[in-house]
Order: sequence, then structure tokens, then C-alpha cells
Amino acid sequence: MSNNLSQARRIFEGPGAKALLIGFLVVAFLLPLFFVQSIVDERRGARDKAEASIIGPVGGRISLFGPFVVVPYELRKGKDLFEGEILILPDELSLECRLRSEQRKRGLFSAPIVTVSIDLAGELNADAGSAAPNGALLRWDEARVVLELPDLRSLAEAPKLEWNGKSMALLPDAAEGKGYARSVSSAAPIASGSTQAFMARLELRGGRSLSFLEPAGTVRAFITG
Repeated sequence: MSNNLSQARRIFEGPGAKALLIGFLVVAFLLPLFFVQSIVDERRGARDKAEASIIGPVGGRISLFGPFVVVPYELRKGKDLFEGEILILPDELSLECRLRSEQRKRGLFSAPIVTVSIDLAGELNADAGSAAPNGALLRWDEARVVLELPDLRSLAEAPKLEWNGKSMALLPDAAEGKGYARSVSSAAPIASGSTQAFMARLELRGGRSLSFLEPAGTVRAFITG
């Protein structure tokens, strides 16, 4: 009997039993952390879903590319005729942005809806430079001015654009954008080498972020609100 007790004591006091006990304690301490993390992840997913349901219908993230000019061209090589387009970006662009926000709720969660009033102005030099392939014939009379954004629902109202002193209506474009998925545009025949001055007023809605994509020229942005 005493031998059996001694043997059992050696087993329970041995290194294997101690390792097993430590492993059990580690699991016992980690289980509550896993449960807490699961609750946090579930709550974060519910928050993101609620936020998307608030911001999505008004256009999602607020982003803007343009205005810029798109000029079609044709290039003949032997008997083959190739067609394409070049982009001409502003040499100068200034943006004055005024922000207003309101909180909207979905269940336990809320998200800000931001309305941005943008006054933009600038100049663009109608010079193809090295953008067009050698030998290409540029169709300046078919040029158009374009504004791009991820979702047209971001437009709280129709954009008002003044191009070289002429008012233009920017209408939804069926073609996919160069930088973002959607665009509004208007025909703007221009002369090669001319300088085009423009002004526009936009009102955009959305949430989460505000960004401008304008990879050329001098850009100045002022944000208040």
C-alpha cells in the first residue's frame, strides 16, 4: 500500500505532471482572453457594418480627381489606325474646402456624415508635351473636361464649372474613370497651346476620409470647419 502511494506521489511530483499542470493553467488563463477578443471582434464587425450602412448610401469616402482635360488622338502605322486618349492636368489648382458634419445612428453605433463645400480654381496649359505618341494626331476639337470620384452619390448637387469664362454642365460619364470609377464631364473644345482658366463649386457628401488626387502641377488646399 505504501509503495503504491509513494509511486503515485512520484508521478504527481514528477516533471511531466508539473508540465501538464502548467499547461492546464495557461489554457485556463487564456480562455477568457479568447472570449473577450471574440466579443471585441464581433462588436468591431457590427460597428463597421453599421458605419457602412450610414456612409455608403451617401457615397462612402470623399475623394476627388480633377478637373483635367482628356484629348483623343489617332495614330496611323501603315494600314493600321490606333486610337487613344491623353490626360492634361492643371498647372495650378487651389481648393477652399468648408466642412460640416452631423452624427447619424444605427442601433448602438453612430458615424459622422460630412458635407464638403469646395471652391476650386486654376489654370491648365493645353500642351500635349510628351504625353502623346510620336506622329499622333490630336483631336483638340473633341477634348472634354472631366472630374472623377469613386461614387456619384457623393455629389450633393450638380457641379457648377466655369471654363474660360463659359459655364458648363458636368454630366455623368458612362466611361470608367482614369483614377476613380465614376466621372462627370463636358465637351470643351480647346486650341493647342492655349491657357485655360477654370472655376468650379462642388458639394460632396460622405465620411471616413477626404482626399484629393492631383499628381501634377502646384496644388494648394485650405480646409475649414
